[in-house]
Amino acid sequence: MTFGDALRWALVGGRVDRLRFSITTLGAALSAFILLTAAVVVAIPDGASYRVQVLNDAGLHGGTAAALGLLSLPALVLTALGARVGSPRRDRRLAAFRLVGMTPAEARRVVSTETGLAAVAGSVLALVVFLLARVVFDHPASFVVVDYGPDGPVRQVVQSPGPALPFDVTPRWWAAALALLVVPVSAVVLSRLALRRVSLTPFGVVRRNRRRPPAVVPALALVTATILFAAWPSVLERLQSGSGRGWWELPPLVLTVVILVSLLVGTASTAHLIGRILASRARSTTVLIAARRLVADPWSASRATASVLLAVLVGTGAAVFTVEANLMRSDTQFFEDTYHVIKAVVGVAMALAAAGLLVIQLETMMLRRQSLATLAAVGVPRSVLVRAHLLEAVLPVVPMVLVAASVGVAAMRGYTGGGRMEVADDPSGNVALGTHFISVPIPWMDLSLFAGGAVLAVLATSLLGAATMSASLQPRELRTAS
Repeated sequence: MTFGDALRWALVGGRVDRLRFSITTLGAALSAFILLTAAVVVAIPDGASYRVQVLNDAGLHGGTAAALGLLSLPALVLTALGARVGSPRRDRRLAAFRLVGMTPAEARRVVSTETGLAAVAGSVLALVVFLLARVVFDHPASFVVVDYGPDGPVRQVVQSPGPALPFDVTPRWWAAALALLVVPVSAVVLSRLALRRVSLTPFGVVRRNRRRPPAVVPALALVTATILFAAWPSVLERLQSGSGRGWWELPPLVLTVVILVSLLVGTASTAHLIGRILASRARSTTVLIAARRLVADPWSASRATASVLLAVLVGTGAAVFTVEANLMRSDTQFFEDTYHVIKAVVGVAMALAAAGLLVIQLETMMLRRQSLATLAAVGVPRSVLVRAHLLEAVLPVVPMVLVAASVGVAAMRGYTGGGRMEVADDPSGNVALGTHFISVPIPWMDLSLFAGGAVLAVLATSLLGAATMSASLQPRELRTAS
């Protein structure tokens, strides 16, 4: 089969296929736009002046670009999840392709071509939006100041010292090309990887689900690494001597990587453990249904909440670091501006994670339509099924969000001194006149904002997913193959 044939088959479809194409395009556009922004940050010249102060320090451009690269990952995950929308109908279409003589490799090529086309369209859309943003925002902002003098109010137009964002900077051509190409390539690779556990037969698409329960090693590694991180300042104080202190940053870096990986992978084992405990002690139908679903498919909770937990971890760590930095230095405006930027980035990541979670909720509802119709046919009320759906989504999220927030606080406090800071007795900062230790307060308000926002985002997307449950409770779904 030629590429033209694969292209023609990929463009054939109905309303659900167009929705899948649109969601994939939107996710790819967001990811490509964020990567283009990272390419712009790297190209900012020395001496540039912007209202966002973190962009004025050339030494922070690399870290800012890396943070934007991490922010593009939730958008890329949304792209991969968007390719799964309407999977039952697409499965029937692929089975029909196989029935008329298409080989499994050709069917996989059709799926990859469809995803690649949507991702290419997203990259083109991102480039168009980026060029329009350069035209619209490539100038200093102006605002009106009203002064009240003896002759009445006087209006004066004041120009800001510089633009807020570097839309006046042109990225290097190779960086822009890489940002636009990496999204389609990644989308195609992810679609091919998603088809590894799928058998495309003329009689339907068979998915080989994982039967083994998730391992508890990630959860144990998370607890161990968090304890070591929290105890690291005391250990360092005992081990340090007068010289040879350059090695002390390596263990916190290793522990950070272990914590990140364990947090993202350990959600499945947490969901499985919660499901087993509740299933053996459930006294209501709602709890029993939710617990059994967690035991049967704990990986769904892991896929849904990974980006949310990562956003909570980064946000809480940044909040703790900002408090300590403001106590340590006299120029607090830079850290306050940087923290506001981090909060905005975490908010965008949370929104992207919520969008991906909504796609997973809709896909799960489609795959469970036959079991939901069976439960409704035997007399289980719709309200019970809705509550079970919400409980299934919230049960593993609440403890893992608390763990992510606690890990973010413990990791950052362990990295910066364990919650104690040495300050000068003299208000001018002269340490020669004596020093004393103070306790660094924990920003409970910001921590509550990040943790509560994550739980509310998961709950809101679960409610939107539950709103589509009525279609899955119809008796006709009993005649539909899963």
